[in-house]
Amino acid sequence: MQIDEISFNPKKLSSIALILNELITNAMKYAFADFKDAEIRVDVYQKENTVTILFEDNGVTIPESITLENSPGFGLRLIDLLTKQVNGIILMERKNGTKFILKFEV
Repeated sequence: MQIDEISFNPKKLSSIALILNELITNAMKYAFADFKDAEIRVDVYQKENTVTILFEDNGVTIPESITLENSPGFGLRLIDLLTKQVNGIILMERKNGTKFILKFEV
């Protein structure tokens, strides 16, 4: 983990905590079913008024057919809704695992 010291208002912090919880839960549940050397990385940093949260795992990559808006489960859709709640954007990259990049203004 690499985390800058950043202050959030309680409502935004609650949404961010739920997003991270969903990302970690999904990685543990789906990416590492039979994977031994599991790694999860979380970086949080602020540049001027923009906070960036990078979440990545080295597990099984999420299939191209699954998107945040078009997920068969509730977890990724919840992440999408919570990202909109904090007026942020989230991108998903698929390469050697899955990486999520969440950006929003403080």
